[in-house]
Amino acid sequence: MLRNCTLYVKSIALIIGFLWFLPVRSQNLSGCIQGVDRSKGVLGYYLGSQKLLEDSIVFDKKGCFQNKGILKPGFYFISIDSARTLDFFVGEEDIHLSLQSDPWPSVTWKDDANKSFVEFQQIGANINQQFQSGSITAEDAQNLYDQQIVYWHATHENARISKLLQASNPLLQVTEIPKGGIEFWVKQYWGKVPLSDPALLRSPFLQSSLQTFFEKAFYPDADSINVAIDILWNREMDSLVENFCIAWLANHFENSKIMGHDAVFVHVVNKFYKKGRVKWETPETLKKIVAKSDELQWNLIGSVAPNFEFIQSTGQLKHLNDYKGKWTILYFYDATCQHCLEVTPMIFSLFSEFKSKLNVIAISTETTMEEWQSYITKNQYDWVNGYDNRMGQINFRHYYYIPTTPTLLVLDPQLSIAAKGLTPADLREFLLKNLDK
Repeated sequence: MLRNCTLYVKSIALIIGFLWFLPVRSQNLSGCIQGVDRSKGVLGYYLGSQKLLEDSIVFDKKGCFQNKGILKPGFYFISIDSARTLDFFVGEEDIHLSLQSDPWPSVTWKDDANKSFVEFQQIGANINQQFQSGSITAEDAQNLYDQQIVYWHATHENARISKLLQASNPLLQVTEIPKGGIEFWVKQYWGKVPLSDPALLRSPFLQSSLQTFFEKAFYPDADSINVAIDILWNREMDSLVENFCIAWLANHFENSKIMGHDAVFVHVVNKFYKKGRVKWETPETLKKIVAKSDELQWNLIGSVAPNFEFIQSTGQLKHLNDYKGKWTILYFYDATCQHCLEVTPMIFSLFSEFKSKLNVIAISTETTMEEWQSYITKNQYDWVNGYDNRMGQINFRHYYYIPTTPTLLVLDPQLSIAAKGLTPADLREFLLKNLDK
């Protein structure tokens, strides 16, 4: 079976809809399965971790079938039932198979690509059999597998199937990022992924290559990732492969839990979504994506926190810029939200601990002024308390992305954004490391 990986991209179904309108060469599928005990089977293809239905196949009395449609390049499967599934590759040739249902799968292919694919799959099956029998250790099994796979690729160097299967593990025999800089490593890694081949889309390998590179095989800081994306887009790409990559990058970095990765989301939106290169989103969805990116762009790590005016409980007007000179926690919360009621006392405890070196500017976002004043008085929060529900003028809501409360940003003494989205425990650790710098 082909290796799978988690699919995050919500827009891929729309991208796949374009498959039938692009001039990609297609192939026919036919075959016979001796002894099949069903009248129908399932024909499907791989897309990331998903196995998507292409069509049903109908067997005649001899177990033979002829697929009614034409197949785009990629990796497919025929499934008789949950225990009997056969993977195969559709490339330049029409596909005809001869298969026995018992033992499964005993298959004969007429095309060279699938003959080679069977050889590739058999390497893992044979080594696994040795491991299961106890004749080799897990470490020996992995080393033997790597050696044989390298040899297999060397003997099939110019074959299309080899280039595609190489993308299943671009890190084969690589244990660390080699020296040579970002451009060198991007070319080394992605040189093993045939981005110009439309068959890469209908496989698990495009998504797994993206996940491996951006989650495990590259520097995690946003600036380096953005440079890598720009270098990657200098490579030739099939149009559908490019669409998949754009959608995956946007979705992945929009939802990343790593601090600062929202800068990558903003970069992807600026580079592709704002320049008319995304055709699969509806105008409404595209507008929302761009609007979110524009809001986030004000609040990226390293940016100067936008200045804004707010009202104190005394009625006095203050500005964020009035508090330069100390580390500052900018804390947006709602006095009536349950999660805020749990977190706010923890933030106040940190304020009390580091009071001589730290400002906290706590801005209420939703409550009425009366509720807010009652809340801060009752809890004796003697940090900087602010409020501004003057909806008829520009206020903090225009400058800060606050998808939920509480939302927290840490500002350095010059009021540049140094961190955000930290838990109270992580915030304390950050303050201990940075307050005396």
